[in-house]
Amino acid sequence: MTRLVVLVRHKTLLMLRETGPLLSRLILPLVFLTLLRPLYVSAQGPQAGTEQAVISTLVTFSFLALSLSGSAILTERLARTWDRLRSTPLHPAELLAGKSLPVLAALLTQQILIIAAAVYFFALHIPHPPPGRPPHLEHHPPAPRRPPRACLQMILSSGSWSGDTSS
Repeated sequence: MTRLVVLVRHKTLLMLRETGPLLSRLILPLVFLTLLRPLYVSAQGPQAGTEQAVISTLVTFSFLALSLSGSAILTERLARTWDRLRSTPLHPAELLAGKSLPVLAALLTQQILIIAAAVYFFALHIPHPPPGRPPHLEHHPPAPRRPPRACLQMILSSGSWSGDTSS
């Protein structure tokens, strides 16, 4: 676990050293949202248009973050340091997690910033579910649960299981 922490800290320090790309990843989605929102609003109305603009921005920049995780590994291969990393006692899953976790933390920060800006500047309404049962379960009572033994007896008594040779 400490090896993973060291790798995550190293990748985070590398990301923080280059503030330009990090700041652009935080500011560019806000510009994207501001430019796209009028198009969605004119097509779908103020509330639905804002929701669609926010969702499209979140999805677009999520895919970009995934590509950044992949490019971090590609950069290691191009710089010929990937083989050195692979020769360390790190498990391949630790290598991938160490390269991906800082990018995912930046993605989470970016998405919180996008949603906060949409709520504050564009009056995005985020509905809260009422207390109690979720709305999608209101009209459908839960199916009665059969005990596992009753299910097994029903299957065995039907004679339709693959071990039945009486047919």
